[in-house]
Amino acid sequence: MVEIGIVKKVEARLAEVEIEPANGCSRCVSRSSCHIGEEKSKRVVAVQNQFNAVNGDLVEIEVAARNVISSAFLIFILPLLGLIGGYCWGIQYGQGWGILLALVGIGASFILLRLLDFVIRRQNDWQPAITRIIQHNSNSTLI
Repeated sequence: MVEIGIVKKVEARLAEVEIEPANGCSRCVSRSSCHIGEEKSKRVVAVQNQFNAVNGDLVEIEVAARNVISSAFLIFILPLLGLIGGYCWGIQYGQGWGILLALVGIGASFILLRLLDFVIRRQNDWQPAITRIIQHNSNSTLI
């Protein structure tokens, strides 16, 4: 997935890039939950800055397709598996236990997702990266 945005903040090897929603966003079913913050038309994403972009640069960022698919699986399927697995385990002891263990299963899956998020954030290959600088900020100066 390739996006284009403007660098808003640079810290060490990371940059915060403000991106416009892609063309497909207007037709996406999840568009209302995707855009966070006051301004619904733009998102800010933390990306690897291996090209040493500076504030105001227009950049192209990319997220590997396998990471998008893997993330979607983790976010949507893992809790569902926890719910179904907990219910199937608990139903052997009665319907009340099935419901209770279904809730425990989905809760455990959310805890597991939080732990996975902590581990994945530290792996550079999962993080979006600047693939090129399209236009340098004319107001920036090189040191």
